[in-house]
Amino acid sequence: MRVRWTQAGRLLLPVLLLLVLLGAASPASAHTRLTGSSPSAGAEVPAATTEVVLSFTGTVNEAFSTVVVTGPDGAEAGSGSPVLRGRDVVQELEGPLAPGTWTVAYRVVAADGHPITGTLAFTVAAGDVVDPAPAPSPSPAAAPLDLADATGEEDGSLLLPTSAALLVTAGAGALVLRRRSPRSGRA
Repeated sequence: MRVRWTQAGRLLLPVLLLLVLLGAASPASAHTRLTGSSPSAGAEVPAATTEVVLSFTGTVNEAFSTVVVTGPDGAEAGSGSPVLRGRDVVQELEGPLAPGTWTVAYRVVAADGHPITGTLAFTVAAGDVVDPAPAPSPSPAAAPLDLADATGEEDGSLLLPTSAALLVTAGAGALVLRRRSPRSGRA
């Protein structure tokens, strides 16, 4: 039995295939990601800054959240474990902060189990008065954070190349269907 394609059927098939493939690819873009921070990356803040807030698109698991705030002298300034406030992860700081560049390294686990890691830096203004108290030492209970994989990149970054590949595939499918269609004038 030979199936004859109508003109509408030939045009509709690639569109349906594209919609099915795009629907299957959409969960990859649904991963939780960092949307902002306070202080923001590159910001200049006063020495009296008391916390770092990391904002995410989805909820994260507080039990698996690690935030390490390191000063220009290499000492950590975090006070206790990070806490969850809605979709924000908040790390309290022991202050005042010394002038210079501070680094925030984070690793959290989204509700779907996807790990999110990254780093950002902010600067404490040089003119701020700093208490001469010794810098806080790292807490022995704090788990070390592997900064080697702290890229801030997410696996969901493949959406654009995936979409382009799907469009090329749909175009190729349409071309194959067009070549197989009966030519006018043939019996």
